[in-house]
Amino acid sequence: MHSMETLTAPHLTDMPNIARQVLARVPADERRASVLTFSGELGAGKTTLVQHIAQELGIGGAVTSPTFVIMKQYVTANGTGYDTLVHIDAYRIADPAEMEVLGFLRLLEQPRTLICIEWPEHIATLIPSTTLRLILSEAGEGRTITIHGQETN
Repeated sequence: MHSMETLTAPHLTDMPNIARQVLARVPADERRASVLTFSGELGAGKTTLVQHIAQELGIGGAVTSPTFVIMKQYVTANGTGYDTLVHIDAYRIADPAEMEVLGFLRLLEQPRTLICIEWPEHIATLIPSTTLRLILSEAGEGRTITIHGQETN
């Protein structure tokens, strides 16, 4: 069973609140990684939202889009439930097999890890069915974030 809900950020200053709401929907898993995907046009706010999620996880310093390196890993603060944040930008991936070279499948098995993937369409065959999928779109000065996910029991 799939669920869908829409969150609204009337202004970009509301993005930290959206980040908190998204994290509340993705509890850390002691058995495997949790995955969030971020889809939307260029400039829709994908990287911005990942940056706010990183701040919520206690990651200091700049979290920039890993467009050219594809993947970056960060250590989270204690008490967030997560040990690691992995930020992936799949925009330049032509073949999902490229992700296997980067150890992506191993990352999926890593507990207490949050994997945030921008441009997941490029590696669609590798995305787990339990993924929460976020679709961002511009809405005036703010953003609309539609979340698609599986109902958990």
